[in-house]
Amino acid sequence: MQRALPIGLALAALAFVAAAGAWAACSDAPWFDATARALSLGLGLLGATALVLVICDRPGPRVVLVLLMMAMVPVARVAERVRGDFAWLQWERGPIADVTACVATLAAIGLLRRWSWARWGVLAGGACGVASMLLNGIGSLSAPDMSTWSYANEAGICLILLALMMGPTMAGVFMPAAESPWASRDPLVRGLRWTIGSSVAAIAMLGIYALAQPVVPATANAALSLAGVLALAILLCTVRSLAGAMVLVLAGSGLLVLTATTVVLAHRTGDALKPWIASYYAAFWVPAGVISLATGVAMLRPLRALWRRTA
Repeated sequence: MQRALPIGLALAALAFVAAAGAWAACSDAPWFDATARALSLGLGLLGATALVLVICDRPGPRVVLVLLMMAMVPVARVAERVRGDFAWLQWERGPIADVTACVATLAAIGLLRRWSWARWGVLAGGACGVASMLLNGIGSLSAPDMSTWSYANEAGICLILLALMMGPTMAGVFMPAAESPWASRDPLVRGLRWTIGSSVAAIAMLGIYALAQPVVPATANAALSLAGVLALAILLCTVRSLAGAMVLVLAGSGLLVLTATTVVLAHRTGDALKPWIASYYAAFWVPAGVISLATGVAMLRPLRALWRRTA
């Protein structure tokens, strides 16, 4: 069952890429030129390669393929800086694209050093990417065009990342040291790992919201500040700081307050589109907030027990 999920994700990636390519080819769209056809073919080969590696359960080649995919992010960004934006690439340009390229580079370095945090970060980023591309792709189906094709392909790329990095074999490759508290299977530690992973995805969407699409300008600064607090809390958690864990839980719970405020104010603008956009960001903020809240409740139990023993 544990191996079935990565295989299923690889098959889903192939399905997305194949469906997007077939639709574009049948539509005779002028933008589906030789470059776009080559991209579709290349992504199909990438998905097929990932499927074979997952089925064969070869951790070394899987890591190498992920490293190559991570390297393509800063390469694409540098190429855009030199030659101009690529129409077939759907991502936020400007500072967000630069930060994304830097994060991908750091993730690649972490994977080379076999850091467990690098794997968890790639998984969180991949899940965030799949959700984002699917939501954007669904929104473009009313008038499908090149962006629809790009969203499907990029969802496929993120699914490939998830397929390559998931499973017990890859977990074993990036297993924290036995003496590390992060290797524990204690429910509280597992909750913190989930909180960190969901918070990584939330940070990305907080940044995009604040810098690129603040549908409610009054909450833009709060979103950016919350992203900074979450990032600092995650950093403190990685060095085993209890204060970092507590700040992470509190800031994560603050996502629920930010979501409610943004959605309510978006409805009050009178713009029919803004509540939908706010709901898009809520799809990333609410899960992180709920997980943080649940982890916070779990943290109260040992603290309550300690209080009773010392009272």
